[in-house]
Amino acid sequence: IKVVEIYSQCSRALMRSSLWSQTRPADLPTAGDLLKEASHGDLGGPEYDSDQAKRSQNTLWND
Repeated sequence: IKVVEIYSQCSRALMRSSLWSQTRPADLPTAGDLLKEASHGDLGGPEYDSDQAKRSQNTLWND
């Protein structure tokens, strides 16, 4: 099977779920970890996670 394109759940829904809150389980991968793995290192990683708040402000609530 070759995956050509993937879509994630709505970013707003993921943020509302508090899945990656401070109380998340230690072994739960971050959004950046998941994206990095799915893209074979082309996207994501620690910088994706650290830029999340700024990126969300600029893209999710900037209608």
